Amino acid sequence: APTYRRPAVRKNVSGYFNQRPLDAIDLFIGSEGTLGVMTEIELRLLSKPEGFFSGIVFFERHSDLLAFVDEVKAASFRSSAGPGVGRPSYPGGESISATLIEYFDDRALKFVHEKFPETPSDAAGAVFFEQETSAGNEDQLLEAWNESLERNNADLERSWFTTTDQDREKMRAFRHALPVSVNERVVRNKQKKIGTDMAVPDENFAHFLKYQKEMLDASGIEYVIFGHIGDCHLHANLLPKDEGEAIKARHIYGRFVAQAVMVGGTVSAEHGIGKLKSKYLHVMMGERYLNEMAELKKAFDPKGILGRGNMFDGKYL
Repeated sequence: APTYRRPAVRKNVSGYFNQRPLDAIDLFIGSEGTLGVMTEIELRLLSKPEGFFSGIVFFERHSDLLAFVDEVKAASFRSSAGPGVGRPSYPGGESISATLIEYFDDRALKFVHEKFPETPSDAAGAVFFEQETSAGNEDQLLEAWNESLERNNADLERSWFTTTDQDREKMRAFRHALPVSVNERVVRNKQKKIGTDMAVPDENFAHFLKYQKEMLDASGIEYVIFGHIGDCHLHANLLPKDEGEAIKARHIYGRFVAQAVMVGGTVSAEHGIGKLKSKYLHVMMGERYLNEMAELKKAFDPKGILGRGNMFDGKYL
């Protein structure tokens, strides 16, 4: 297996998995069709939770939003570590443990306002979260979440909360309305879309997000930022209106890649490298590790017939 050290991020699909102990299934997942073909897959489903609590919470200050996310992530991590491991004390001993934390910046909220007019147009951003509950702990968990929201100055009067399946689906529809609206705009205006997929370590996330927003604001290119803030993995969608802006947007993308790699992140956390991002994998890996990946591929695919051009080009094979 390649000898590179994988970035200290929660999500990473850049390059072959090489963390030991190494199982073949881990190696094949995320290999983008370059090592083999899966003909049969067996899945095991998790049990449906007894209940849940969902919220889309708006903030007037972006700093409060980031502080809330940090607090929820820390509580969720302590909760997953097991009983008594540094967990905050709430009535009944229950702790916040989010199963989902999603982010929308102020531009994203304005983008979905047409489909969801109840969205506050003056909010600095929003967080969508979910927490599994049971009949025995629902009240205590609701209290714990409310305390955290109040402590971090959330706009509770205009935020949305639910414990019903029907309203939960509306919240998920809100989450998915943004990328749908972006794609509709791109098709309608015959625009290009340049979307990022980078993730960085927790300790560098706030700085990386600030770096992105400042550069995008200065560029004058329309954009939205949203995504999986619980994993320090956001999508910036750049929407250049002409070829001049498209050239500038691709340059900005390259700057983001360099910054993400510099702070110990990954160039692709979710969508994969494919053919279009292979040059960015080179930025992240360098010649040595791309050659190591090629040697692994040749061991599985000596004739080089699988996933041609994915992740690295033919010169390495």
